[in-house]
Amino acid sequence: MEQSQIIHPSTNTSIKQSITDDEVRQSTVNSNSTDLARTIVVHQTKELIHQIPFPWISRQNSGDGTENERQGSKASTRQCGRLPSGPVADVVRDLLMRFMKMRGFSEDGVNLLFKGQRFNTVKRDFYSLALLQDWLDIERITIEEMMKKDVEVILTEEIAFHTRQNDSVASAKSHKACLTTMLSLIYKENLATSTTSKLINKALANATIPHRRYQNIWNIQILFNHWRESKQSKYLNNYDLQVKISSLLMSVCFFRQNEIAEIRLKFSNVDKKENQASLRLAPKQENAIETYEVSETDNESLSTKLAIYDWIDRLKKQFPKGTDFLLWHKGFNKPTTTKDISLQLTKLLRELKIIGASAYSIQHSATTELAKLGIPERDLATFTHHSQNSRTVQ
Repeated sequence: MEQSQIIHPSTNTSIKQSITDDEVRQSTVNSNSTDLARTIVVHQTKELIHQIPFPWISRQNSGDGTENERQGSKASTRQCGRLPSGPVADVVRDLLMRFMKMRGFSEDGVNLLFKGQRFNTVKRDFYSLALLQDWLDIERITIEEMMKKDVEVILTEEIAFHTRQNDSVASAKSHKACLTTMLSLIYKENLATSTTSKLINKALANATIPHRRYQNIWNIQILFNHWRESKQSKYLNNYDLQVKISSLLMSVCFFRQNEIAEIRLKFSNVDKKENQASLRLAPKQENAIETYEVSETDNESLSTKLAIYDWIDRLKKQFPKGTDFLLWHKGFNKPTTTKDISLQLTKLLRELKIIGASAYSIQHSATTELAKLGIPERDLATFTHHSQNSRTVQ
C-alpha cells in the first residue's frame, strides 16, 4: 500500500487519496441534514495502518437527510474533544447500557445512543452519572434495586448527596439538569415537569450557601506558634527576619505587600503621644519621611486608636521572649520588592504545610479571627483598609 497524503479538514477535500486495499467512503448528506461527517484520513506507518475519522459536527438547521454509513473500520483512534474518554467514561457507558437493556432496548439501539460518535453528550453528563454510581456504591444499591425505586426519590436523594459533596449552587443545578435528562430516558418519565423537579429547582434557587472569603482560611495561631518556637529575632539572618516581619505585619498590622516592600525598618519610629507611627519608606526624594496613618472605627471592641504601636504591643504579647528587636536588625535597612515578599511568604506557607493558600492568606486569616469576634463587616472593611462597601470581606 502506498502512503497517502494526510488531508486536514480545513483544506480542499476534493483532493483524491490513493488507497489500494481499503476504500474510504465519505458520507454524503443533503443541505438540510443535521449531521455532517468530515473527511476520513488514512495514513500508513511502518507497523500498522491508522484510520482516523474526524469527529461528527452538528448543524443548526434541521432536515430529514439520508446518509450512507461508512463501513469497514471498527473504533476510531481519536475521540471527539467534547466526548469524554477513559476508564471513567467506559464505566459510565457500561452503566447506561445496563440500564437501557433492562428497559428493553436492543443492543443495536443501545450502541446507537451510547457508543457511536453521534452520541452528543458532554463531559458534565458523564460526571453526573459518575456521581450517581458513587451514590449507588455508598448506599449499596444494585441496579435491579434502583430500577424498582421511584424515580423522583432517586432524583431527590442524588441531589441531596451531591450538595453534601459540593456546596456550589451552580454545580447542583448543572448536575440536576444532566441527571434529569438521563433518568427521564431510563425510567421513561418526564421529570423536567414533575412536582419533585420543580421543588428541587425552587430549593436550589433559594439556597443560601455563603461563600465568605475569610471563612475557611487557616488559623492565625499556626503562624504565631511557628515564630514563637523559632529563634529570637536577633539570631535570625536577614532573609528569615524579612519573612518574619512581613508575615507579622500583614497578619497583625494589616500592611499590604507594597507597603511592606517600601518600609525601612531600621529608621521606623513610633510616637505613642501623637497616636501615629513614622515609617521610613522608599521615597522619591532622599531623606523623605512619610507618616503612615491608620484608619479609625467607632467599634470599641477593636481599639480606640488603631495606631501602629497598638499592634506592636499585641506582637509583644504574642512573643513575650525576645520582641525587643522585632522591628530592627543590624544591617537590615534596605527595602525589598513585592515579588520577593510574595515568594518568601509562599515559602513560609509551604513550611507550615498550608496547602492551597497564597501570601494574602496570612492577612485573611487574621481577618477571620476578627470576624469571629462579631465585628460588623463595614468596620472590618475599614480596619483592613478596604472601602466600607467592599466585597472583599463578604
